[in-house]
Amino acid sequence: MKRTIFTIRVVYKSGYTHDFDVYSFKVSGGNYQWEHVDDDNKPIILGADEVAALWQVGHREEVAA
Repeated sequence: MKRTIFTIRVVYKSGYTHDFDVYSFKVSGGNYQWEHVDDDNKPIILGADEVAALWQVGHREEVAA
């Protein structure tokens, strides 16, 4: 089964950026929801008031074993 993995970049008002991989990501009314790929690199709290921008900076296909 193939799944698409999206790389999301969070750009904070301070200029700091952080990339992480998700299977899905949704922003609705200032609320963020995602299904992360890697348990070792996932936001716990995004600090929504400090986020300047969210970018999808890549995607790839994953083939499940």
